[in-house]
Amino acid sequence: MKISAILLVLGLSGLCSSCVGHQVSRGAVAEPPNKDTFDYVRDLITKLIDKLQSAQAEDQTKGQFCATERQQLAVQLQEAQAALDSKEKEIEAMGDGEGKEEAVVEYDQLSKELEQLRKQDNALAAQCITDSYEEKKRRREQTIAGLKDAYDILDSFPKQN
Repeated sequence: MKISAILLVLGLSGLCSSCVGHQVSRGAVAEPPNKDTFDYVRDLITKLIDKLQSAQAEDQTKGQFCATERQQLAVQLQEAQAALDSKEKEIEAMGDGEGKEEAVVEYDQLSKELEQLRKQDNALAAQCITDSYEEKKRRREQTIAGLKDAYDILDSFPKQN
């Protein structure tokens, strides 16, 4: 891989044309860039790797949060649905007997609570529906590996004094 390609991948293609003694033509480097350019690009690569690794840790934390919250909401949804079903059976068993109005009010309240839990679950699902942690991790690892390769390529150029 040529330096111009590395800089292009890093979004630094404009840097090449502004470097003294370094010209890029048709994707090839006419002469190696000066030492300052190499050091600058190395520093950028190192910073990008650090940033990606930091984002990786943050996504893992978010992924764990989403999984935990969704599990807790699933349990609450099951419990609320069970309570609603139980109250419905109780109302059916009462017929037109005493306490039915109170049971219907309780049923309505349980129904509203269940609906609220469903809304929370949908909102959390939308928040967590982005790519899975594993997919993001895989892509970041590929990017980090590419950046490390670019860094190694830069290191393979002879040092200029």
